[in-house]
Amino acid sequence: IARLYLDDPITDRKSGGKGGSIKWRKDFYYEWNMGDPLNASGHPQTGFIDAAQALITDEWKYIYWPEQDFEQLYHRSIDPYDEWDLIKKDNRQNISSFSAIMDGGSIQTTQAVYEELKAQFLKLRARVMAGRPV
Repeated sequence: IARLYLDDPITDRKSGGKGGSIKWRKDFYYEWNMGDPLNASGHPQTGFIDAAQALITDEWKYIYWPEQDFEQLYHRSIDPYDEWDLIKKDNRQNISSFSAIMDGGSIQTTQAVYEELKAQFLKLRARVMAGRPV
């Protein structure tokens, strides 16, 4: 189970127990997979609840479906019901120009966000597969 805080006062004691500032997570990695860790082969619930791995932030949701080798990207505040997959082949021409999103005072295109999310997703997935906490 992932820790809620980056500096977990229970295990790290970095906050010193004196009400120091605790950094919250900026993203959340999850997976549902009962098969092979990389490609989900042997996952017993295919067709019912397919294996999935995802990275979720306040604004974005990146989902990877290992059995189908398929990925999706949703902008959560603009598309709260996950209706507009920004990676879908029919939508690819829009991925760079979907809309400029203000993020901390700088403008990032959807393509840049996709690349950042995927890199973070792969980093966290590697940690999980190595048995390390995320």
